[in-house]
Amino acid sequence: MGSRDLEQRRERQQFAEDERRRENEQYYRKYAQDCKREQIEPVSFDEWQQAIPEEFRTNENAELRAALANASSNFRRVNKIAVDRLLGSELTDDELSLLGFPPDRVLVPDVEVSVPAVVLAFNQFAAQEPKYCFRAHYHAISEFIVRNKLEPTAANIARVFDILDSLHLLPEPEPEHVPESEPKVNLAIKPDPEIEKQKAWERYVTETVVIDGETGEGWSQYRLDRADSKTFQRLMRLPRLQPIGAPDAHR
Repeated sequence: MGSRDLEQRRERQQFAEDERRRENEQYYRKYAQDCKREQIEPVSFDEWQQAIPEEFRTNENAELRAALANASSNFRRVNKIAVDRLLGSELTDDELSLLGFPPDRVLVPDVEVSVPAVVLAFNQFAAQEPKYCFRAHYHAISEFIVRNKLEPTAANIARVFDILDSLHLLPEPEPEHVPESEPKVNLAIKPDPEIEKQKAWERYVTETVVIDGETGEGWSQYRLDRADSKTFQRLMRLPRLQPIGAPDAHR
């Protein structure tokens, strides 16, 4: 290969490198704008670019490079806070800001927190997150929110879920019990609404949704809905919440 060919090759490589940098800068500006909107301190452009795994840094797909840089930057930011603090301590304003939470805090929950608003927030979040399981995840999410005096909004609930889920800190939902031999069901026959309603009521009354940490006693949603406020707050750490899909408690 002659010197002219080598020179042209270097020029093409430099052009491709400059083009990737321009694309990266464009996506970085969007990343920084998103951080500003969410009140998160963005990493520098060089740190953001270095977060792209080495094997993808010359990939021609700029959107893929940006997605990898965003994900890696966010993970590194979260990892700056020790897991034991995430699970057991009240985080500082700086730590919460680092995790992307707004600066607003709930100082007097009984006054500032509206029960219907909390129910609506959890309903909105559950409708958008198919991985959310009330029985397995509610307590961990609500405990984090209460401990850190966060507003129980759908956005905050989603952020808590994403953080705990990404670090594998959420309990795994219990697998549904499947009988060894399933009876054949005629799918053309519609379920009897009254029978289904009765089954839902029985689950509501009998199934355990929370364990009393002091006594080890299991509480059904029916009992929780009829507990006094002090007992309910001790068990659930938040004002009363109706689980998604619960039957009418006034039956």
